[in-house]
Amino acid sequence: SIFLAFVRYLAQIRGVTIASLLQSGGMTESSLQVPAPPKANMTYKIQLMSSDTPYQPNDPRFSKLDGVLSMEKTTVDNDDVYRYLLGNFDHYEDANDRLDKIKLMGYKDAFVVTYQNGKRMDN
Repeated sequence: SIFLAFVRYLAQIRGVTIASLLQSGGMTESSLQVPAPPKANMTYKIQLMSSDTPYQPNDPRFSKLDGVLSMEKTTVDNDDVYRYLLGNFDHYEDANDRLDKIKLMGYKDAFVVTYQNGKRMDN
């Protein structure tokens, strides 16, 4: 945004960090971030894992999670594969923020998946 560019310029001119400049005005760097509007018919989910074994949503491996858990069944090389997904986010940034927390919970291979009009984009 123009305001952010101005803040960066002013911080450079004054020889201070952006954080200290904002703090002197009672603001923080996070207050500068304006989420982008949702893209048309785009949603985001976090894929926790995939498995050739179907698990129920109440399986102990999912007990620490809060939010909507879903499973997608697909076929890879004539074998069934079950994908376990969490959430339904309108903004990629929100999904990515949640992903950081999910990885700390032990889902180290989790990642964000994009859907358009309800269809997975990376199949």
